[in-house]
Amino acid sequence: MGLDRLVDRVYETDVLIMGGGIAGCYAAAKAAGHGLDVILAEKANTRRSGSAAMGMDHYEPVKNDGVTNLEFVELWEARQSALNGPGRFTDPAMPYTYFDKSLWVCEESERLGLTMKWDDGEFYFMPLAWYGGPRLMLRVHWQDCKPILSQAAKKKGARMFERTMIVDLLTKGNRVVGATALNTRTGEFMVIKAKATVVATGIFARCYEPEEPLFYKYQMKYHWCPASISGDGYAAAYRAGAEIANMDITGWGIRIRDDLTISYGNISHGDGVRGKWYTWDGEEIPCPMSDAYRQIEAAGKDPIYASQAHLSDDYHRRMEVAFADEKLISFKVAEDRMFNPRSHRYEL
Repeated sequence: MGLDRLVDRVYETDVLIMGGGIAGCYAAAKAAGHGLDVILAEKANTRRSGSAAMGMDHYEPVKNDGVTNLEFVELWEARQSALNGPGRFTDPAMPYTYFDKSLWVCEESERLGLTMKWDDGEFYFMPLAWYGGPRLMLRVHWQDCKPILSQAAKKKGARMFERTMIVDLLTKGNRVVGATALNTRTGEFMVIKAKATVVATGIFARCYEPEEPLFYKYQMKYHWCPASISGDGYAAAYRAGAEIANMDITGWGIRIRDDLTISYGNISHGDGVRGKWYTWDGEEIPCPMSDAYRQIEAAGKDPIYASQAHLSDDYHRRMEVAFADEKLISFKVAEDRMFNPRSHRYEL
């Protein structure tokens, strides 16, 4: 029986991209720009889909003055070990490549229409107190990054199949040769044959108890756009035979916090100035990592509170501008809750 008897439509392409977030749109634009026929399938609308649907306020890693690629990988491994326990970090080749290509990514982003510079026309490199040493991150105004990248991919000639969810990857022998897909608006069922398939699935957010995977048993992660990041990309890859590891540490997994109230990240990422941390009874403590959280809980000193109250008004103004690119609604939520990050402490 032919495919035309089983499905509504059959498509053929050079490259099939599963997911229309930042990674998927970048991949589609680059592949189409090299003359390949590209189909991008996204279950939502590529203008506002993926983990950065609302925007982004920083890009990292981008600049480590005086730090070699190898030294950077060592810093990365030390950080992963501190966050998630000894030996629980990803393949060092990944962060090495990530850092090595970071400036190239900046240049490519500019070509696709994303500005990397701040309001004054200069790059805003922000020292990170989190890492220590010459560790810098680039602040960006990317509230509109998804519409820009979506349009860039379309202009390059990629075929954008929106409201189209990949159901399963198709395999022949040990190769992926395409996918089945469903249009979530019309119900059209299709097969997409592809010479190459890119699974551009976002950070693994929509799973149970990842916000504190090692110690707590509370709720699902509810930031990084969990409605979009449903795990279907990982599931399809797994069913096709992909090996999957370290899924519990693919995102921030060491604390429970209300991510809707401005940004916890600003406490530790702010121009090299650390926030302050306190036990419930007001004792100031060092920035807690995984083991420290567990020890503080065992001592009956939790919950832990973090504060930005000691930081300058200028700092707060700059953080509010940056945060508007990612979670604009948070300002309204904070106001409704009568929460003022300039004077109140965050409960973790």
